[in-house]
Amino acid sequence: MLNELSKIGEQPKKGITRKGLSIEERDAHRLAANYMKDAGLSVRVDEAGNTIGRWGGKDKPTLIVGSHLDTVPNGGAFDGAVGVASGIACASAIISSNIDLPYALEVIAFTDEEGAHLSGTFGSRAMMGRLTEKETMEKIDGSLNPLAISMEKVGLNFSLLPKAKRDPKDFIAYLELHIEQGPILERIKKPIGVVTGIPFMYRYYITIKGRADHSGTTPISMRDDALRKSALFIEKFYHILSTNEGKIIGNIGNIKIDPGSFNVVPKKAIMSFELRSIDQNYLKEIENRLLKDILFKIDPKSKMDNISRKNGALMDKRIMNIIISSCKELGYGYHIMPSGAGHDATSFAPYIPVGMIFIPSVGGKSHSADEFTPPEAIEVGAKTLLYTILNLKNDSSLLKKGKIN
Repeated sequence: MLNELSKIGEQPKKGITRKGLSIEERDAHRLAANYMKDAGLSVRVDEAGNTIGRWGGKDKPTLIVGSHLDTVPNGGAFDGAVGVASGIACASAIISSNIDLPYALEVIAFTDEEGAHLSGTFGSRAMMGRLTEKETMEKIDGSLNPLAISMEKVGLNFSLLPKAKRDPKDFIAYLELHIEQGPILERIKKPIGVVTGIPFMYRYYITIKGRADHSGTTPISMRDDALRKSALFIEKFYHILSTNEGKIIGNIGNIKIDPGSFNVVPKKAIMSFELRSIDQNYLKEIENRLLKDILFKIDPKSKMDNISRKNGALMDKRIMNIIISSCKELGYGYHIMPSGAGHDATSFAPYIPVGMIFIPSVGGKSHSADEFTPPEAIEVGAKTLLYTILNLKNDSSLLKKGKIN
């Protein structure tokens, strides 16, 4: 399946492009649907374009195994797709072996996880009723919502989107297998990552003001240089990150200098940056330190605007323990670790127990044509996922519908 998927949206020597709610993404979903049917699953496509393969009666509580099939522009063949393919393989093994489980199983390929439309995880958020008001407005400023246009182009009806919402009480848990997208598992030579949480992601613009002067005639000591003040902030920003590694991570993505001329002292610098942590309180603490203890002391006239706050999620400890037990049963080494990236699991975490399994990414590369995870690593991940699916029945508290807390 992965080999066939890699041909859909393939850009010669430039990776794969399957934008969310594109013809290419729908072709990938149709391919996945065929594999679901071959595995013995009954298949339907919901109003958000999620492809759902189900095994088990409607009277049973449901376990979801899911991920996505869209990619970033010029992305890789494994991000998301490994989770869907492995979920189908697990379902096939369970059905062909006539294994009786006390819960139904749904393997879901979600739509537009990567954010082709607004904040991403579109399909899974639609299923949990978590779409924003802007996303659910049919028209914006008198014109069709871009989301409505994209849905229409691939044969989906925007007006029916609310019908994709499902009752969380019908589900017992959500599981997702995913490539790590980072270098840790490969570096420490562990085949499985047991994920503790998905980070909260905060993004900002900083504006630092100075004064424009002729750079050839104004002494350094008499300048109010916005870029120089920005450099002080950058140094302290990365000092905080390096001294708190493992608790928080971040990045400065862009610096725009005004006027940006060889012979004019910069009068303004605008920087974009982000912070990520699975501990929201700690993230807010660092945000406050950057603003009050660093930025305002460098330049009281500066300002820091928060432009987005994306929620994170903690994994369910019971599911983490079941993943660990499955690894031990299989004889696989494992590493307990946070995710650095966002995933569809975030959409379900406020409502039902969630768990995630990572497998290594060669060289830590992802979102690029160089993204690769070898077949033997995928097999180890799929087996761990299968044993986790089967071993969930050993925790009676998880067999109840809805989130247990």
